Amino acid sequence: MKTKVWFVYLFVVVTIIIFASSCKKFDNERINKLASDKVTVNNTLVTATSVILDIGEEGITEYGHCWSVNNEPSISDNKTVKISDVKTGYFTDTIKNLVSNTTYKIRSYVKSCSGVLYGETKSFTTIATGITVTAFNETAITNTSATVKGKINNLQSLKIQDYGHCWSRSTNPTINDFKTSFGELTQDNEFTSSLTNLELETPFYIRSYAIADNSTILYSDTVILVIPQLQVQTISAQTTSTTTATLTGNILKLGVNTITNHGFCWSYSTSSPDINSTIVSMGATNHTGNFTTILNNLSQGITYYYRAFATEGTVIRYGEVKSFTIN
Repeated sequence: MKTKVWFVYLFVVVTIIIFASSCKKFDNERINKLASDKVTVNNTLVTATSVILDIGEEGITEYGHCWSVNNEPSISDNKTVKISDVKTGYFTDTIKNLVSNTTYKIRSYVKSCSGVLYGETKSFTTIATGITVTAFNETAITNTSATVKGKINNLQSLKIQDYGHCWSRSTNPTINDFKTSFGELTQDNEFTSSLTNLELETPFYIRSYAIADNSTILYSDTVILVIPQLQVQTISAQTTSTTTATLTGNILKLGVNTITNHGFCWSYSTSSPDINSTIVSMGATNHTGNFTTILNNLSQGITYYYRAFATEGTVIRYGEVKSFTIN
């Protein structure tokens, strides 16, 4: 019985010795030789610099910085990780994914098989100064929709909670108006929004936005978009003989879509000729300016009604109805 007890005791002692030799604890004199040197906030860029004064006998398996809004950040919070080329001296990390106007605690750490050693805790406060938000290249797509591009630059250490475009008839649109939303952003980005609920010949004001934190919304300068409406004008009719007349019309302004057909519609049986009346079709065009046609086989003493027209997609635009009579 005594022999068995001695055997168990010997086994425990040997096990402890083996474990201790494979993973030595930090020397207390060397533990304090990790220092958090400084934290630098340069507009949106935050960097932390620390120094490893002594690696110790057992070495370092991982090191970096950890940060949190809590007073004592740990490696369970946000952290940077360095695992190679461990040596004494200074090391610097860029701290990422921070919310602006927030106070953080940060400290350096080194990790070995026997535990984690932390440096002194320091604090810093982020600012959104330096982030640039722009809007550009606003382009009408249909009579009620458009696209616009935007850019968010110089985020560096910060992240954006939400971003996109906002638009309205008011000169300074906000996120309470029509808007697009793309969610969180952690790096500089160029983006495109599709705008809807627009109207022809109506100025719409557009801005890019970025929500930096609960109290900070950054807006770009305002760009203005007016979707043009196709405009057609009936100019005149000139009789050139007892049976002919020359009609003149004008495309004053092009719309968003291509003009698929233009010309004149005319009648002597109705004072409101339209596309279902007799027409002179002159085909597609992408130019503004006058256009003419000649009507033949007309009769004297009859009043003819006419007007210019142009078609874009399913929309037909007419000029004013006019009339003439051959005497």
